[in-house]
Amino acid sequence: MIFIQKMSKQLKDQLKTTHRTVASWHVHSIFKNGFNLMNDKQLLFIGTDKNGELPFALHLTARDTKSLVKRIKVGDLFYYHPKNDQLTFNETILSFDYCHYYNSVLVSQPKISLTQMAVVLGEA
Repeated sequence: MIFIQKMSKQLKDQLKTTHRTVASWHVHSIFKNGFNLMNDKQLLFIGTDKNGELPFALHLTARDTKSLVKRIKVGDLFYYHPKNDQLTFNETILSFDYCHYYNSVLVSQPKISLTQMAVVLGEA
């Protein structure tokens, strides 16, 4: 069993809302630090957080990611089981049991004026 380390709270809410029954995802693309799953038009990244905490990702340890990437190929199927809160591939189980959640919503920033832009660009 592989324990998912962290994911965005928004993604968890989306999984529970859109997948009330077992849903299948296929491996869309594979990278050194993870891979993408696709379900209809939704992409889900599974891998390390090397490039930051992504809003559409399940983050694993580097060790677990490396192990999983070695065993998959494009087109392989993963299944999300909402009752067990698990994602499975062959005999591998990705569990949400000890998952930590982070907020992936960006905070709105105040508008900047032309004067502020000129100062930053060294034109003031």
